[in-house]
Amino acid sequence: MATALRSIGARLPLACRGGPPGIVSALAVVLLALTAIAAPLASAATPTIHTWDRFTPPFTRAAAFANARGPSLYGCGVAAQVTSAPTFDVTSGKATMAILADMTACSNGSVGYAIQHAHAGITDVNFTVPTNGTYKFNAQWNGSFTFVYNLSAGASSSNGTFYSEYFLLPIDCLFDRTSHYGGCDSAVGAVAQGVYTTGNGSAPANGRVQMNFSDYVHYHDNGLVSGHQYYLRLYLLAFVQVGDFGGLTTGSARAAFSMAGSGGSAHLLAIRVYQ
Repeated sequence: MATALRSIGARLPLACRGGPPGIVSALAVVLLALTAIAAPLASAATPTIHTWDRFTPPFTRAAAFANARGPSLYGCGVAAQVTSAPTFDVTSGKATMAILADMTACSNGSVGYAIQHAHAGITDVNFTVPTNGTYKFNAQWNGSFTFVYNLSAGASSSNGTFYSEYFLLPIDCLFDRTSHYGGCDSAVGAVAQGVYTTGNGSAPANGRVQMNFSDYVHYHDNGLVSGHQYYLRLYLLAFVQVGDFGGLTTGSARAAFSMAGSGGSAHLLAIRVYQ
């Protein structure tokens, strides 16, 4: 089994890569929490994988995995919220969510940040394998989203920088109910990410990013055991953050990510498990 979260660290957002003093890696904490092994579903059927099996909507034997964590706030004038609750429809494979973070500069020019994250996808895709060996897993996502950023930094007595950031990451997880072992990975990296900044006395920075995406998550495990009960968890993790590294006394920052309503949506088109 691949080491949990082995490929995520290099792509962490600003606050997780050594931002303002005292900032804890909020995204890393969330990713670790999301790897927790759920108790087996008493009613869940467990199909045996043949040469290859393809799961497509409706995912009748699976369950939605959609929720929000946070907010993580530091400093004054900071706020973050879920503007559209994360959802996943096991019948259609549709995922939606929208999140927002904003702040105004502290009058004393101190550090501040606001973080919000949410995830939407599927869990309890149950299966067993006929023989010990290496198996591969593919998940195909297709969708669109909108990100809006607004940054305004007034003239201050010392230099400072506002930033607005978003991150959309596909996560794939494999758990073994029999041995109570498992973990998550993101070998393909982010579907999309962006960081926007403005500095002391600079012109306001405002923008809108609209993007269609098609992502093919590929993963393999060389230690699956015949007779063990396995399940997959596949989801999209959205993250927004605004912050001030310190020095600004006037101005504001906003980051708004939407994969809901007119902002967009995503669909899990298919899951494959094969040798």
